[in-house]
Amino acid sequence: MNARLKELLAEARAEAEDVEESLQPPAHERDIGKLKNEAKVKLGADLPDDYLAFLREANGFTLDDLTIYASESTPHATYPESTIEGFVKMNFQHRETKRCGDFLIFGEASKLDLYTQRISTGEFQILDHSTLSLTKTVPTFDEMMIEALEIVM
Repeated sequence: MNARLKELLAEARAEAEDVEESLQPPAHERDIGKLKNEAKVKLGADLPDDYLAFLREANGFTLDDLTIYASESTPHATYPESTIEGFVKMNFQHRETKRCGDFLIFGEASKLDLYTQRISTGEFQILDHSTLSLTKTVPTFDEMMIEALEIVM
C-alpha cells in the first residue's frame, strides 16, 4: 500500500477516535479469498492487489460522504445498525441500474463520483455518478483512494 494512503488512513482513524468513532477493522484473509473468488466468478474480473491491501487495513470505509465497499456487507464499526455494503453486491446493483458492465466499482462519494476500474483496459477512473462520464484517470487504485480521501479530509 502506498505510504501516502497509509498516512491518510491513519489520520482518518485518529480523527474518528477523537469523536469516539471507529474505522472498520481489517478484513480477514478468508473474507478476502471469498471476495476474490466471487469477483472472478460473478463479475468476470480479478481484483487489484491494492484494493485487497486496502481491505486488509479497513474492511470498507465511510467518512462524510465517501464510501468504499467492504469485502461483503458488514455492520458499521461505530453504528452497527448501519451497513457498509459489499463489493460484489454493489457492483451487481450498479450493473443493473447504470449499465456499468465494463467497470469494477470500489466506492462512491455522495452520488457525485464513482471510483472505478475499467475491466477492458485496466484503467482506474473516477466517473461522474449520474452520467458515467470520465472525470479523471489515475495510475493506480491507491492514487484513486488518495484523491478520494484528500477531498473528504
